[in-house]
Amino acid sequence: MSEEIQADIFNREGDELPYALYDPSVEYNLTWICNRSQQNNIVGVFCAEINGGTERQNYEYTSVAEAKYVRDELVKAGWQKLVPPKIVFRTTEGKEVTNLNREQKRYLARKLKKMKDPQ
Repeated sequence: MSEEIQADIFNREGDELPYALYDPSVEYNLTWICNRSQQNNIVGVFCAEINGGTERQNYEYTSVAEAKYVRDELVKAGWQKLVPPKIVFRTTEGKEVTNLNREQKRYLARKLKKMKDPQ
């Protein structure tokens, strides 16, 4: 049995930032991610991947309550939570790693921390 790691990067329980949603009703990839910026402002980014390119629209929110309102309205409109992929470690031969050693766990913890807080 392999060890699967679920990266709890966004959409945590409760109303804690960051939020990440996608719109399943459109033909292209349309997402909204909301989190704090490096300046500690609350920023929401709509991102659309159309015709091989990426278009983005950034919005700055005045409070977490405003960001929650936007999130709730998107959910009412049919948007769904974006689920991060599950991570499975494999050796170079393709064999699944059943237990991570200390070095692998520390490497993964650093990568997840960097993804959570890209400063």
